Amino acid sequence: MINNLLVATDGSEHAKKALELGADIASKYGATVYLVHAAPETEIAGEAKGLMEAEHMTGKPIRVYMEQIGGRIINEAKGDLYSRGIRKIESTVLLGNPAREIVGYAKEKRVDMIIVGHNGWVKGNELYGRKIARRISRDADCTCITVN
Repeated sequence: MINNLLVATDGSEHAKKALELGADIASKYGATVYLVHAAPETEIAGEAKGLMEAEHMTGKPIRVYMEQIGGRIINEAKGDLYSRGIRKIESTVLLGNPAREIVGYAKEKRVDMIIVGHNGWVKGNELYGRKIARRISRDADCTCITVN
């Protein structure tokens, strides 16, 4: 039985597929979805920096990212889950090593399953997304599904 599942999202196409699968599973089991966006503390993706400039966002980049961009990614994903009938949703934006933060949060919330996209949204750095997914699968205490 799956009571709690975590879906990691970064707004990428793979993350959207992971979200779709998470919604299907949550619907079937009546599970709570822990929706997480994890941003690396030391590096902001090039697309994120470009979005900050285009939106005229000012301030320390990582703080702006956490408050503005991470929040937008989470809110879009929450809206998608809600439109699919999922009502038990808890969401957060985490800062730090994405794999470590996601696994730690999953342990804290005692999730039964983690669903993550295979690649992230950092253009030209697909290996980074794969590396995160592999580390989550390796380090988590629960079932992990990586979506292509």
